[in-house]
Amino acid sequence: MYDERGYPGLGDRFIEVFYFHVEHIQQRGKSYGRVYDEFRRVLLNPFPYAAYFRYYEDLIVLSLVMHTARDPRLWRKMLRERPFKTGD
Repeated sequence: MYDERGYPGLGDRFIEVFYFHVEHIQQRGKSYGRVYDEFRRVLLNPFPYAAYFRYYEDLIVLSLVMHTARDPRLWRKMLRERPFKTGD
């Protein structure tokens, strides 16, 4: 997305930042407070995005990455639509 808008290399930088935060979640995810139900949020600084995740048994489930300028009602609705399915 960023590369398409004339910022060569910025898309790669976003991916680097994303994976840095994924690793951080794996190491210290429970240090992030809950923002909705069981979901926690990490801000993908310096980008204006947030990643929403939760724990399921011993797994970390990354459920949503969304621009922080979006209406909070939208990410809450989207998270509400992501229930855990048991027996899969």
